Amino acid sequence: MFKKSLFYFGLFLTGFAYGQNSKESLLTEFNRQRTANQLQFNQAFSKGPKIIYPGESLDYLSGYIQDTPYFYTQEDRRANMASFIENLQNGEVGATSIDGESITVLLVDGGKVFEKHGEFIHPNDSTAIRIYDLENGVQGYSSHATSVAGFIAAAGRYNLNPIIYPDLPRQFAKGVLPKASIKHFGFSETSNGHLFQKFILANVPISNHSYGINPGWSYQSNGPLGAGWYFPFANYAPNDPKATFGGSYYQDDWNYDKMVYTDPHYIIVKSAGNSFGSGPGPDDASPKYKREGNAYVPFEPGERWPAINCSDGAYCIGWGSMAKNIITVAATHLPTDVVNYQFTGPESIVKAGFSSAGPRKDGAIKPEIAAIGVQVWAPAYSSNSTSSFSRGSGTSYSAPKVTGAVGALTELKRKLTANTHANYTADEMRAILFHNTMEAGLHKGPDNWFGWGFLDAKKAAEFILDVENKKAELVRESKSSGMVIEKIATSDGTPLKVSLSWIDPAAPLPKNDSLLVHHLFYNTTSSLVNDFDLRVIDLETNTTYFPWKLDVNQPSGPAIKGDNTVDNYEQILIEETVKDRKYRIVISSKGKLVNDEGLETPQFYVLGVSGIADSLSTNNQKTTVQGLHIYPTVATDVLNIQTAQKVLQTQIFDLTGKKIQTTNNRKVLDVRTFIPGIYIVRIQTEQGIITKKFIKN
Repeated sequence: MFKKSLFYFGLFLTGFAYGQNSKESLLTEFNRQRTANQLQFNQAFSKGPKIIYPGESLDYLSGYIQDTPYFYTQEDRRANMASFIENLQNGEVGATSIDGESITVLLVDGGKVFEKHGEFIHPNDSTAIRIYDLENGVQGYSSHATSVAGFIAAAGRYNLNPIIYPDLPRQFAKGVLPKASIKHFGFSETSNGHLFQKFILANVPISNHSYGINPGWSYQSNGPLGAGWYFPFANYAPNDPKATFGGSYYQDDWNYDKMVYTDPHYIIVKSAGNSFGSGPGPDDASPKYKREGNAYVPFEPGERWPAINCSDGAYCIGWGSMAKNIITVAATHLPTDVVNYQFTGPESIVKAGFSSAGPRKDGAIKPEIAAIGVQVWAPAYSSNSTSSFSRGSGTSYSAPKVTGAVGALTELKRKLTANTHANYTADEMRAILFHNTMEAGLHKGPDNWFGWGFLDAKKAAEFILDVENKKAELVRESKSSGMVIEKIATSDGTPLKVSLSWIDPAAPLPKNDSLLVHHLFYNTTSSLVNDFDLRVIDLETNTTYFPWKLDVNQPSGPAIKGDNTVDNYEQILIEETVKDRKYRIVISSKGKLVNDEGLETPQFYVLGVSGIADSLSTNNQKTTVQGLHIYPTVATDVLNIQTAQKVLQTQIFDLTGKKIQTTNNRKVLDVRTFIPGIYIVRIQTEQGIITKKFIKN
């Protein structure tokens, strides 16, 4: 469907045979949320007249901000070529063609996919069913849902007239996975159940969600009070026009994160939204309306209205796309190269003007990745034709290209492992995709418009092959509180890139409803529960390298490097390396690592490394040395090492990675001159090497 000023919004939950008890408790929680929202809705709308948008009914209700409801509401081969997806389809990576034959994708949208469209006929079997309506016909057909399904799974059966459309290649509307199956249902409540109940029963790990909430302005030519600008909430901050709900972490995000933490195999791809720059300027004479409770009302004469969405180029992505464990997708224009339809460099990747921008209020990188979403062709619904197509724009159209790439990389894994049921976890897929993007934007590194860069499916697939051939690393391991993991990488002379990814528990939400609006407007506290840290140390020069992060004082500016305390994906890039030089990769964490119930427990992380000559080694290190302890853990004058082993050498580092002290053959370390803070001591014994933390008082 074409870009609209309002686009889909809501939550994601999908079933997979994993952690059944936890899922049952989640279902109970989601049902509690649903009941509370219904009760508030019924009470509000029983008191008087309502003036709402079409579709703002109980069936589409998502939640409340105090007394204001918000609702679920409905909003080409060239794109394949730009993201190098055709290289996978043609068997150019791994000598095996990727077509989605073993892949099923869950599609959550605003209606039914037109399963009779010719693009959904199996390329090799006209009797095979590829579209499964989990609603069993309860909802009507939707062109938007049909198009989104096409971006993922259209067979590429048709060609448009080259005289009328000279700029289009053959098979112009081919999807990423032309043989994949699509299971779909709508986000509204139907006789088949509420949104979350349907998700649990879907039983599909890979899913696409081209809907969201617009937390700011939209222009409605047929609005409930006539044509004009509509703001979906009361003007809660009349003296601060730039105060916005955009970028805030809220209930929808909590639900996403809770579900992925419950089952790590849920890979959720979500559109960023289409609201960038919308809103009335200072001299705009159009009528302006705000929502108060169950009705829209005009802004009072002389009343200050909120600034346009993303007025400073930042903070206009709605909640539901702010979750930590999902993949949020921005939209770009098509390449200007009409021969190969590929980008020539970062400057050629142009953001779609409507594509909503991050970051999250705490400074975390959102969106995380970009794909083409402007003027792209896809199958459409028509009651008179099984071969209708439409061309449109929106992040609704860029997200399914990333979803398709997730399916393609999963199929590659299945073929490499000869396991037709193999799946990646969410932290693995985030590491694979973000580690292998094309650089985009005005500055090196991530930003709040493109995230980590533009989707490059070929590079991601080559990385997977390199892992299989021991030319790169992708490992998923667990770590306990206080444990410091060290690995040694030997450079192959090319840029060394190291990624760290983990699934984080859902962040706490304010318990006091009276604090909610202030929290959504102004809270910048990190949404991380478990804060892992990544460092890389050049063992020749002792230089310490830090991960990228956004500058919270300049969120639309260039990224900086330092201690990242807000993202659950960290990346370090060393562009100039020396062949055969060794680099130490250090993985630590702050405080106690806890689960989603707040109980201390080991946590999984994913480490991805490229630019290495051989597999990572531990250099005969051990994460534990039997019988070794340090005391006191809060030291004032000295730090004692208790062990029966001979201590060969100790090194003490601060949290920036700077080496503070080196001693040989000593079990008592003088720390009197250290500045108060947290330090890491690396102890080498005859048995191995262990790293521990202590506090200097």
